[in-house]
Amino acid sequence: MTQPDYLVHARLGSGSTGANFRVTRREDGCQIALKVLHNDLLDGVDLQHMQKAIDAIGKVKHAAVASEMCLSKWRGDLVLTRQFYQGVDLGTLVGSSVMAPRAALEAAFEVGSGLQAVRDVTGFSHGDLKPSNIFVDGQGGLYLVDFALARAATNQMERTLTMLHTSVGFMPPERIDNQETDTSDLYSLALLTIWMLTGKIPKRTSANPKRHEERRRTLIDGLYAIPGLPEGLGSLIDRATAYEATKRPQMTEFLDALAVLTPQATGTDFKGWSSPIVSGLIAEEVEIPITDTGGPLSNSAGQTPKFVPQHPTPLGPSRASRVQSRAQPLPKPAVKTVQPNIPSWAVALVGVGMILLAAAIAASILIQ
Repeated sequence: MTQPDYLVHARLGSGSTGANFRVTRREDGCQIALKVLHNDLLDGVDLQHMQKAIDAIGKVKHAAVASEMCLSKWRGDLVLTRQFYQGVDLGTLVGSSVMAPRAALEAAFEVGSGLQAVRDVTGFSHGDLKPSNIFVDGQGGLYLVDFALARAATNQMERTLTMLHTSVGFMPPERIDNQETDTSDLYSLALLTIWMLTGKIPKRTSANPKRHEERRRTLIDGLYAIPGLPEGLGSLIDRATAYEATKRPQMTEFLDALAVLTPQATGTDFKGWSSPIVSGLIAEEVEIPITDTGGPLSNSAGQTPKFVPQHPTPLGPSRASRVQSRAQPLPKPAVKTVQPNIPSWAVALVGVGMILLAAAIAASILIQ
């Protein structure tokens, strides 16, 4: 492996597979994103196979497929580099809000066509499609990341990543047994589409067909309550999320249907919806550089992350109202003064008793 050198600027945060940094490659001044892979997840990774996957994916020419450049050792860490995008991942962008119907369907089509382009050229599927593996820049560009990392994982690592991290709700049932089909990515894309439209994160994937059907039906039924969705989308999503992989359509069939349905959806397109939000996020955040000690970047896991929000993130009315409610202190409960209701005769009796007690004490003193 090569031994490149980088100028480290800031830490971008951490995910299930490693910590991300913004760096500049010294030899040519190119700004890139660098991921330090977690050591405890690397035991089951075939590094040569991973580099071959990177090289193969690099041949894919599609706007939604991020350019992953190389795998190398640097300062004792195993690092993966790719093109740097000024923006946020889809999970941060959507937050707990929902997307406009047309924006969501356009995003789904772009992601799906990127997945199909990689499959056409390399035969690979992504295998870990989820909001944090989709990046959006300030111009509305959308990019799939971590293709090579998902492809290089062995069964042991796939099980660890899938069962313990945020992809548990987006993975297809067959992945529980480490099986993969040509419709596995489609299943994840269909659930991602539901999430973009409803804001509801799917519950953990179940290997029980009955439980799977109950959870799936709840999500799909929620689509029919959304105004502005084209007729036929519900049935398309229904088929794409079937428990049995053989009952799902192929990705190309799904994309052809989306191409017909998307113009019928209401609301702003994806670029118009996402660009002002991403630009606002970038403008309202301050980059704080980390202190580069010259040692392994894996030692910087506890340092301050790249962005510190200065204002609530403008991610739509539902998110904004929740952020505002959290920012306001909770009102203190009013203290109610309880007035004792004691009869006047009781008060008089107590007074007489106190006088008699005082007299008794005084008499005892005099007797002594």
